[in-house]
Amino acid sequence: MVRASLAQQDGNVLLVVQDDGKGIRESDIESSSRTSLGLLGMKERAEAAAENCRFGGSRYGTTVALQIPLAESRHQGGKRC
Repeated sequence: MVRASLAQQDGNVLLVVQDDGKGIRESDIESSSRTSLGLLGMKERAEAAAENCRFGGSRYGTTVALQIPLAESRHQGGKRC
């Protein structure tokens, strides 16, 4: 099962997607550029649009969270992933 939430907060859109799969280890996230083109692709797309992105996992699933500035906030500058 996959759960997604989308909210607006402090000039940003917050997107959180969680699954209940086997999870992902921190070492898998760090080495994704060598081992997982799917995760690498998600990271690259997130970095292009998001001010903050986070990948996390546990033995109960994986979570991807993005903080994307709204259009008017984007011109004020911001951090990238």
